[in-house]
Amino acid sequence: MMDSKHTQGPWVIEDPMGPESLWIVEAGKQTYEWRCIAMVCRDDDIEVSGPKISAREQNANARLIASAPAMAEALAEAPPPPVEATVDEARAWLLEYAVWYGRTARAALSTATGEAG
Repeated sequence: MMDSKHTQGPWVIEDPMGPESLWIVEAGKQTYEWRCIAMVCRDDDIEVSGPKISAREQNANARLIASAPAMAEALAEAPPPPVEATVDEARAWLLEYAVWYGRTARAALSTATGEAG
């Protein structure tokens, strides 16, 4: 687990006041224990000038925010690139990176976008 200053994950999406305001909270907590990490709103049902945030966009934004701890953890696990390397060492690193990306990064991105991995 990476050392961080943010609220530890995992985070989940809840709608304690209805779907107009989604809350990002720590997973596994009782409602009375929630601390609101972020609130994601929509404005498709109110009078605003300019582009509106639809329920679909609101949900996508909430998924992206809620997946931040998992994405940060995945990025922290990325194999560091070599500073100086032979061609064979560079190839080995690219293979290691491809395996990491296929296993870890794609799963984190799938969670963030709501798409099947």
